[in-house]
Amino acid sequence: MLKKELAEKFKKISTATLTMQLLKRGIKSIWMYGPKPLGQNQERIAGPAYTLRFIPGREDLNGPDILKRTDLAQRRAIEECPPGYILVVDALGREDGAAIGDILATRLQVRGVAGLVSDANVRDADGVMASGLPVWCPGAAAPASVANLSDGELDVPIGCGGVAVIPGDWIIADNDGVKTITPASIAKANGRGEKLVLRVTIKTNEGFKLLARKGKLVQEVFIVSHLDKEEIKELINETNPFSSQKKKVR
Repeated sequence: MLKKELAEKFKKISTATLTMQLLKRGIKSIWMYGPKPLGQNQERIAGPAYTLRFIPGREDLNGPDILKRTDLAQRRAIEECPPGYILVVDALGREDGAAIGDILATRLQVRGVAGLVSDANVRDADGVMASGLPVWCPGAAAPASVANLSDGELDVPIGCGGVAVIPGDWIIADNDGVKTITPASIAKANGRGEKLVLRVTIKTNEGFKLLARKGKLVQEVFIVSHLDKEEIKELINETNPFSSQKKKVR
């Protein structure tokens, strides 16, 4: 399923409903404490996570020229977070500083980023809300991130609101808070993942052509083999992780 299609499906489901359904399936470490809607009546958002991690601030790392640098992870995150993704920030839960302000929030909004989730505050809160970027965070604070935090890393596993977030995890946020769902959780909730189906089609000079289908994706695969068609089918069925299911390679 395409990310956009899955995002639209998640937007129709409240985090309360998702929490209960996943709890019934043994999945519970997914709800973040701390981040909450910055503005009233923010729309529910859903998208894959793009992560930013700060480290504790230190004076020798945050020199006088820090604000002039464009290679900081925070600045790069603003430009590199893919459209449709949600920027999730691990700022160590510091509420005496801000992860971003109104200028960076506006840039994220212009670039098509779906939203921001942070365990630290934002600054220029009125401007952030005016930017139109959906934001979940503890609140607002005047100090910039460089006052208490130092540069960290992008697109790495982080912790936010007491929850582990791996790049690519799905984030769903609404008025009840923020939750993260791993791809494995989605598969478990559905009871199954997308199956890889292989079908042997025609013989070639050195083997056979197969059609590989997974969800909506289809690709031709050419194999070189001295086995005949029935032997290839049997081998695929024996090694296919879904071979225990009734549907076999045809």
